[in-house]
Amino acid sequence: MLPFESVMIYGEPFVNRCVELCWMMHIQDPPMVLDFGSSAEIVDKNVFRFFTRSGDLVDFVVWPAVLLHDNGPLIQKGVVQPFKKHTEKNSKR
Repeated sequence: MLPFESVMIYGEPFVNRCVELCWMMHIQDPPMVLDFGSSAEIVDKNVFRFFTRSGDLVDFVVWPAVLLHDNGPLIQKGVVQPFKKHTEKNSKR
């Protein structure tokens, strides 16, 4: 079996379930919200937790936060990877 064939066999049910869950979240009244934040913004520690390192500015979102509705209560914190912190020692190089 070729690698892409195994992705199709095992990945398709996963993708189908993801689409189903997103659709169910969207048809709620009001719809649930996936908060992806944005790159280079300050990390909101009330909404996101860190992935492999800590920092102040978002580099990328690993997993979005889930809100009950727009500006609503948090259902599940998201995961972000912040930029590496620059130390005084590293900036002199």
